[in-house]
Amino acid sequence: MKNPEFADNLISYFSKLNLLPNSVVLEMTESRYEETALIIEQMAILKRFGFQIAIDDFGIGNSNFSRVEKIECDYVKLDKSLVIGIDTNQSKRSILKAISQVLLSLGKKTVFEGIENAELESIAIDYGANFLQGFHYGKPTQITDLSSFQLQGRIVI
Repeated sequence: MKNPEFADNLISYFSKLNLLPNSVVLEMTESRYEETALIIEQMAILKRFGFQIAIDDFGIGNSNFSRVEKIECDYVKLDKSLVIGIDTNQSKRSILKAISQVLLSLGKKTVFEGIENAELESIAIDYGANFLQGFHYGKPTQITDLSSFQLQGRIVI
């Protein structure tokens, strides 16, 4: 993203291959995000071309809602550190609920990371999560093993 030609190069690549950019979600890791005019401009160009944008690991590092607004993201992936423990810690639960409500009011789709059991899944759904991610659905898998992976009615992204 620090390369001023990044967006143009990616758009050119997609155009040459007749790929649909709206079928791709580009993730920007929140903890590595640097708020510079160049990066904001690159993200805006990609968004205008049709790419979907996600902020990953929201809730750690220098997270703030200003960044969510500036890069016009479609998705916000809430870091597992916000999710793990909400089944036993009321303070964490209240914080996560407030963050989720703000993001939903801004029209952002939320991905709750760190879903490790049915109780966390239930709370996340109650809080309006659009997508869930975590070991409750599957462990990291080698790409060579995906053909034998049983989804059991679950969507894996």
